[in-house]
Amino acid sequence: MAARPRETVRQRLADYKAGERVRIRANPMTKNARPFLRFSGRTCTVVERRGASYVVMLKDGDKAKQLVVSNRHLERY
Repeated sequence: MAARPRETVRQRLADYKAGERVRIRANPMTKNARPFLRFSGRTCTVVERRGASYVVMLKDGDKAKQLVVSNRHLERY
């Protein structure tokens, strides 16, 4: 039986600054502050930190959208 992939300490402790470019990558191991799966794989910009999550902004067509995403679902671009 294959072992389940584990969440690394680096993913849990990742810290992003405002203006930094990140990629949304929905992590199936946790559902806290997970974005809608339509936005998975999209590149966006960090706006601010809100509690344990981050507010990120991305362009969806012509509109700018803001999402609240946990750091477990983000990776550096």
